[in-house]
Amino acid sequence: MPAMPGSALDTKSMTVGISDLQVLRRPVHPGNLPGYDK
Repeated sequence: MPAMPGSALDTKSMTVGISDLQVLRRPVHPGNLPGYDK
């Protein structure tokens, strides 16, 4: 996932970023998130 949206000014890049945020906002168990061992 992009750290800063400044480098993703492209429309497609912004769309992908928004889609990723929507996926991350879904109620999921923390154990299912990569890099989230707590």
